[in-house]
Amino acid sequence: EARYRAIVDEHQTEMICRFRMDGALTFINEAYARYYGAVRGGNFLATVIEEDRAPVVELLNSLSTEKPVGEVTHRVLIAGKERWLTWIIRRVEHLPGENTEISAFQAVGRDVTERLVMEAEVRSAQQRLSESARLSSVGRLAASVAHQISNPLTTVIAEGQMLLHDLNPGLEAYVSAEAIVRAGWRAQQVVDSLMKFSASADEERTLVSVGDTIEQALILCSAQYQAELINLVINLPETPVRVMGFRQQLIDLWINFLLAAPSLTNAPAPKRLHINATLSQNGYIMLQVLVEGIPSDPDLSTIFDPTLIPTADSSSNGMEMTICREIIRRHQGSITVSTDGDFTCFEILLPSGGEA
Repeated sequence: EARYRAIVDEHQTEMICRFRMDGALTFINEAYARYYGAVRGGNFLATVIEEDRAPVVELLNSLSTEKPVGEVTHRVLIAGKERWLTWIIRRVEHLPGENTEISAFQAVGRDVTERLVMEAEVRSAQQRLSESARLSSVGRLAASVAHQISNPLTTVIAEGQMLLHDLNPGLEAYVSAEAIVRAGWRAQQVVDSLMKFSASADEERTLVSVGDTIEQALILCSAQYQAELINLVINLPETPVRVMGFRQQLIDLWINFLLAAPSLTNAPAPKRLHINATLSQNGYIMLQVLVEGIPSDPDLSTIFDPTLIPTADSSSNGMEMTICREIIRRHQGSITVSTDGDFTCFEILLPSGGEA
């Protein structure tokens, strides 16, 4: 054993251990002892988080003379924090001093938490790049479509105004012509907003009114809210507040929020949504978005993760909340989510640029 320890302990960074089928450790090297703060006589399986234990036991049972080696990754708790370990486990037969036919397993492992985190960050970055390219293409398409809609709208509005000029205000046709003109201007307003939404985001950071960006977003989202019977209540300070940021990105933030937030909870229509803004004393603007109902997914930690395959009954594309979080981060802000059983609360903090 002294010779064995000299081999596995000297300059050895991987953890090495030997244990029986029941997990009882018969040997650990210094790296293993340092990692766990363990001593000989512990139990290998006891270190594995209970939810991950079954795959480890399944691997041990599957090892045979024909297939003596396997690999498994599982979680452990170290200093109260979850860590990920990967082990190469070999079935060992007829060890000296052991009477059983299959006496032990020998395992070589290492902590792969940082690697897994980096891989997740790379995948997330790749998703963001892919989504950015897709949104860029959609933006160019939206600009083209909006331009094609704008031209006939100009004709509709002009012809409606000519009808108003020729008709007697007392006629029923006059009322219809008025409705045509109002609808035309309303559609033109939406098209203009869509053109701005799809425009290039190469803008400079300026002082932007929070209330103004919300109002611009509502122009594009109000029709959907009416169709889905969503009651929207907005409470802003009497004195408008501003943030130092990118105007179009903040409009995008509210558009994505207004489109996605109602679909995240299980409350039936009609549904209530409140937006409250206050100027805190620490130089931040606090915005609370309260959506009636509790999240359909109880795991609030994943609510900002991209859902590339949204459900059929969802009006969102699965990326809105991810985009919201990224826009808030670009503005040196933060966003958290909680629920009290009646409402789901999104709390947004943005650095204040002062009162308007």
